[in-house]
Amino acid sequence: MAVIYALLRVRLNNVQNVFVHQKINHRRNRHYFSANGPFLLLPLALKWGLFSILALFILPLVYGTDVSAAELNITIPTDPLLVTVSADGSAKESSPANVTVTSDAYWGYTLSVKSNDANGALTNGNSKINSIGTGITSLSQFTNNTWGFKVSGEGITAPNNYRQGPTTATTNLAITTGQKGSQETGTYSFTLATKVDNTIPAGTYTGTFTFMATANSVNYTINFNMRNGTGGPSTMSSQTENATVKLASSVPTNGDHVFLGWCDQEVTGNGPCNGTIYQPDENYVLKSADESATLYAMYDGDTVYMQNWKGCSKYLTKNVQFTLTDKRDNKKYFVAKLADDNCWMTENLDYDVVANIPLTSETTDLGYANADGTSNVGGNGNYQWTPDKSTYETQEYASYREITTIQESYDPGDRCWNGVMFTYDVSNGLETRTTACSQHDPTHWHLGNYYNYGAAVAQNDTSSKKVDGEKYDTSVCPAGWRLPEKGGDPSYPNLFNKSKDNGHEVTIGQGGNIDKVPFYLFYAGGANYNSAWQIGLKGLYRSNAVSGTVGSYALETHLGSMSFGMSNPGPRRAHAFPVRCVARS
Repeated sequence: MAVIYALLRVRLNNVQNVFVHQKINHRRNRHYFSANGPFLLLPLALKWGLFSILALFILPLVYGTDVSAAELNITIPTDPLLVTVSADGSAKESSPANVTVTSDAYWGYTLSVKSNDANGALTNGNSKINSIGTGITSLSQFTNNTWGFKVSGEGITAPNNYRQGPTTATTNLAITTGQKGSQETGTYSFTLATKVDNTIPAGTYTGTFTFMATANSVNYTINFNMRNGTGGPSTMSSQTENATVKLASSVPTNGDHVFLGWCDQEVTGNGPCNGTIYQPDENYVLKSADESATLYAMYDGDTVYMQNWKGCSKYLTKNVQFTLTDKRDNKKYFVAKLADDNCWMTENLDYDVVANIPLTSETTDLGYANADGTSNVGGNGNYQWTPDKSTYETQEYASYREITTIQESYDPGDRCWNGVMFTYDVSNGLETRTTACSQHDPTHWHLGNYYNYGAAVAQNDTSSKKVDGEKYDTSVCPAGWRLPEKGGDPSYPNLFNKSKDNGHEVTIGQGGNIDKVPFYLFYAGGANYNSAWQIGLKGLYRSNAVSGTVGSYALETHLGSMSFGMSNPGPRRAHAFPVRCVARS
C-alpha cells in the first residue's frame, strides 16, 4: 500500500482557521486487482460491481501563540477500499489512517473532523452512499449503501463503535485537557467501513474530510495589586482561545514615584521583582488553564533591574528621573526618557571590568553578536566576552580606568563637584578648573569608570574595524541597553536635535545646561594611559562606531565648544572615556 505523509506546521497570533489543501486525485485504469484476482468494470446491468472509497483530506491546524511546537500529521492510504458486492450487500473495512497531534498548549486541544457534505455522504457523480445511523457497534449492523468510521486513541470514548459520517458541522473526536509540562502527542487511528449492494453504480465514491486541532478555552482572572498606588486597571477576566492576554493601558499613580511595570510575583518592601516585569499593553503569557494571577505594581525606588527592561513606553513622562538597578553589581542608576523618546542613563556607567571574568548575554549587551563576536543584529547571539588580561593591564589598551589618581580632586563624599576646586599638577597635563553640576541624589551618584573603545564595545581586539563609521553591536552596557550610534537613532546628535526642536537647545560652558538636568553630561575628562586629564574641562562620551583607523566617534563637550568626534583621528580607541547607555526598547 502506498503511503503519503503530510506534515503541516503553523504559528498564529490568534486562533483562526487556516486551510492547506492537499488533494489526492486517484483514478485507475479499468482493471482493479485484489487478493481474489482481477476484476473488470462492466456495465451496471450486470449483477455485480466494484466499489472503492478514497478519502481526500484537507488539513488545517489551529492553536494558540504559546504553543511552541505543534504538528498535525496524517498518513493517508492511497489504495481504494475494494468491495465485491452481492445482491444482499457486502461489508468491508479500510486500513487505518493515522492522525497525530503534537502540542504543548497548557490547556490542551480538541481534535475534530467535518465534511464538506451536509449529509455526510460519499458521492460519485449523482450517486451517493449515505451515512450510517446512530448506535452502530459492529460492521454487521450496517444497512446497505451506508458508510461510517470509527476512531481510537487518547481520550476517545467507545473506540470500537462506528460513527456517522461527519457533516459540515464540526464533530468533536478527542479532548486532551490539563496543564502540560512538556510536549504531548496524541495519535488517533481512523477506519472507514461500508456496506453496499448492486443497486448503485460501480465506481469510486469519495468524500472530503477536514481534521482540526484547536486550543481549548482558558478561564482566567488577572488581578492588579497597586501597592499603595491609586487608579490603574480593573480586574481582567474573560474566556479566550489565545495563549496571551493584552494588559490594560492604564497605570496607577503613587505620589512622585514613577510606575515601572507589573511584576508577576509578589513583591515585598522595595523589591526586587523575582519574576517577569510586564508593561501596559504588553501581552501577558498565560501559564495554566483556569488561571488566577495577581500582578504587582513596581515603582521608582523598588529594585527594578535594568537588564532587558521594556518600560520606555508611551506612559513615561519625559525628563523625569527614576532609578534602575544593574543586576551585575546592584548599582543603581538614574534614567530618564529624553526628547528623542529613548530612555538614557543620566549617570556614567560604573561597572568594573575584571580580567578573565566572562560576561554573558544574560546580563550584558552581548546578544547581538555570534559566537565569534561578529555582528548578528536582531538575532539571538551567543557571544561571551572574557576581558583579555594582556590588553587589560597595558597602558595603551587599558580596558577601563577607575582614575584612582584623582581622589584628591574628586571627593566621593560630595557625590558631585558642586564648586569643588580641581587642582592638578601641570606636568601631568591637568589644569586647575572650577565647575559645578546639579546633584542627583546624595544616596548614589556615579562619576563612573573610564573605558577604552575595546572595553566599551566588549571586544578585546577592535583592529578589524578600520572603515570609518563601522560599529560593534555589543557593549559593556547591561543586557537590553546599548552604546549610542554615530548618527540616527539613538545618537547624541539626534538627541540634541530633538531637544532643540522641542525648544530646549543644548548649551555648554559654565552657564550651560549639558551637565545639568536632564542630560547630566558632566565634564568628566578621560584617561590617557595611567593619568586622568581634562576633568572639569572636557567631556568625551563613547559611541559604538570607529573613526578612521585608530580613532572612534565620541561626543566631545568642552567649556567652549561641542562636537561629535570629527577631529582626525578623533578620540583614540586606546584612550579611556565615560560610557552612557541607552535602552534598546
